[in-house]
Amino acid sequence: MAVLEKLPNLKRLRLYSGSYMGSKLVCSAGGFPKLETLRLCYLYFLEEWRMEKGAMPSLQILDLDYVPKLEMIPEGLKFVWTLRQLNVTDMYKSFMDRLRVNK
Repeated sequence: MAVLEKLPNLKRLRLYSGSYMGSKLVCSAGGFPKLETLRLCYLYFLEEWRMEKGAMPSLQILDLDYVPKLEMIPEGLKFVWTLRQLNVTDMYKSFMDRLRVNK
């Protein structure tokens, strides 16, 4: 993500099966400055997602669709004041239970 997050005018990003094979995703402070929509879909290997304070300051829509090993949404998402919509589809019950407890 180190290269993608530096693209100054990127507004929409969709990562589907095979487009990201790592187990850890890190979004740095100041990264993705104009990103409005992020969709993570069928990322079979993603287990951990970390977002630093100041990352994705323009994010409005986040879609998570079947990311089976992902433990939880990143703690740093609480600093994204622009987020208006969180769509979670086909995630395991354990993920959904943790999401409910932490809201």
